[in-house]
Amino acid sequence: MNIKLITIVPALALLVACGSTVSNTDKPTGLYFAGATDIAGDFGVEVSKTAPANGGFAVSGISCKNKLWDRAPSNSSAISTLKRETKNAGYNQVYIISVKPDPNALIKNCWKAIIANGIAFND
Repeated sequence: MNIKLITIVPALALLVACGSTVSNTDKPTGLYFAGATDIAGDFGVEVSKTAPANGGFAVSGISCKNKLWDRAPSNSSAISTLKRETKNAGYNQVYIISVKPDPNALIKNCWKAIIANGIAFND
């Protein structure tokens, strides 16, 4: 068997199978072949119209196009991921600072990404 074929096929499989390199995305980390499930919902977190008077915890959520067959990243998925991260950090409110295309998508192993940034706090 050709040594190039033995080397190239597993390398290509790993590239296609790799998940995101960060945990705050809507895609699994590590290796996976199937499509990821959509993240939706509010996770018991309310969006505040005003920033907390003091304190708070910086959070972010990323909607990532990781596979060729993934849907394009969306603002709503980035916000749902932001809410999930807020809940995971132990907070029940988030003030959204920004939702915009992520200029560092490739570093996170995403073809394209949208990042939602916010401040998490408890009411």
